[in-house]
Amino acid sequence: MIQIWPRAIEKHVLKFLNDRIWLKKRAVLITDFPLALHCQLGRTMTEQQITSLFVTEMHAEQAIVDPVCHAKMLLLSGNYQSCLDFIQQQASDLLETSPQLIIYHAAALLFCEEGPGNINAVLNRAEKLDHTQSHTGEIAALRAIISSYFKDPEEGIKQSKLALKLIKPGNTYFQHIVERNLGMAYTIKNDLGNATIWFEKLLMSGYQLEDWGSVLAAYNYLTYIRKVQGRLSEAETIYQKSLRFINDHDVKQNPHTIKLLSGYGHLMLFWHRLDEAKSYLQKAIQLAGHSEILYAFTAHQNLCETYIREGNLSTAHMLLDDLFQLIQTKSDFYAKVHLQQANRLKSRLLIEEGHHEQAFDWLVTSGFDGVPPDELYERYGYELGLTLPIAARIYILNGLPEHAIQILRAVIPKFMHQSANSYIIRSLTALAVAYEQIGKDDLAVCAFSKAVALAKLDNNQGDFLLMGQSLLPLINLYENKNGHQGFLTNIRNILHTNLQNQAKSVIKSCSDNLLSQRESDVLQLIAKGLTNKQIGEVLFLSSNTIKSHRSNIYRKLRAENRIQAISQAKNMGVLTGAP
Repeated sequence: MIQIWPRAIEKHVLKFLNDRIWLKKRAVLITDFPLALHCQLGRTMTEQQITSLFVTEMHAEQAIVDPVCHAKMLLLSGNYQSCLDFIQQQASDLLETSPQLIIYHAAALLFCEEGPGNINAVLNRAEKLDHTQSHTGEIAALRAIISSYFKDPEEGIKQSKLALKLIKPGNTYFQHIVERNLGMAYTIKNDLGNATIWFEKLLMSGYQLEDWGSVLAAYNYLTYIRKVQGRLSEAETIYQKSLRFINDHDVKQNPHTIKLLSGYGHLMLFWHRLDEAKSYLQKAIQLAGHSEILYAFTAHQNLCETYIREGNLSTAHMLLDDLFQLIQTKSDFYAKVHLQQANRLKSRLLIEEGHHEQAFDWLVTSGFDGVPPDELYERYGYELGLTLPIAARIYILNGLPEHAIQILRAVIPKFMHQSANSYIIRSLTALAVAYEQIGKDDLAVCAFSKAVALAKLDNNQGDFLLMGQSLLPLINLYENKNGHQGFLTNIRNILHTNLQNQAKSVIKSCSDNLLSQRESDVLQLIAKGLTNKQIGEVLFLSSNTIKSHRSNIYRKLRAENRIQAISQAKNMGVLTGAP
């Protein structure tokens, strides 16, 4: 064993080892010491440990860390926030003279999901310093990601493929960045086949290079794609592998760790395992709270959806308010997307509370209502599968089922082409509800039968629940023709439980017992836009009985029609969920 550095710097050396900074055989030492060299620091250091440090032959009393290589190792280990902190601690003259370090700074900002303006400003600085144009491919790779999200995914794909040609051979880290962006861009386009190819390639090469950030990103996007495809059991298997990976490699501060926890909670919603969903979503939010960078927007959204499905609308309201506050105070790379998703969730909650007209306002202000049906798929990309069932339900509840049918019939073949079974189930169910509304029972049963056949393969209950209580008459219609099925019985039971919970959360009787419990139940369904026949099917009562309850409600509330009854109920405090 050879003594290279004194005990005085042992603490300094071991700090970097404990920070998990390792370079292995990829590293280039400042000296020409052989890689087999070992040193004694009061203990034996392995080859891996010695190659994690940069030493100068002239000054063996000091251990000098190369900032560029150190930053790269932090990126490889997925510690993006630590990378930002490290770079910001460097001397200003270094930050003004090293284009590579500035590029790593931009990469860390990107993966910490900073806004595109900050990232572009840093890349512009790197470009000015890159006099030999030796970093053109790296800069192009990062700009391609910004293009995919903020311009056009097709443009992002073109720029990524050009970046691959410009990146120098052997620069595997930035090749991974391009692979990641190609997968994301194809996902945004809803081209799930090509997206899967690139993410599986990223997963394998990420393991080979020990690029843990790329491994986590690949796991995150592959699970997302499996859920969209309705392959829920496969998604669960990948999630479980990813969670073991997170524990084994101590990468809890990577943004994709939070996304994976949130995504696993979301998976539980497909199976209506609400307590498990809450557990994982709350873990994601708690973990995000420990960092200034990692905001758990998706976890907040999914937790709000969990409480909606539970029928706890007051808690859902509170979480939605928190989400809007978070979006206003924390601007990041996806700020525009987060706001769009929050507004969509707000409309979903408005539907559950019976505020159909206000929900329709969202369709207008968001621009959705002005897009021709045959252009929706190209305009919205992957977001359409999330938006379409809510939009269709709003059209149906506002007396426009024919328009919902027109949109759904235009988009469903696009989802089928991509084997996006989850989106197909949602859309076919909405189509069936719309057909049932206009009395085309055979078409309704046909569409619903296809949705049920797809969903039963993996016990997918969650995609049906987006249609809420409007689904109950359709289930009755289906079972009248096809007999009872355990799968649909479970969904009916979930909807009945949800209705009861909403009654506790939204409806209350006045102190003088203005309305009976049954009248309160009927009023809630009136507020949701259901007809007497549909309310009777939900509550297992005849249409005449519902008609009698409706007359009593109107009389007690001194109302002449549905709109007046809902307005009076809100003013008198009988409908407490109203904003």
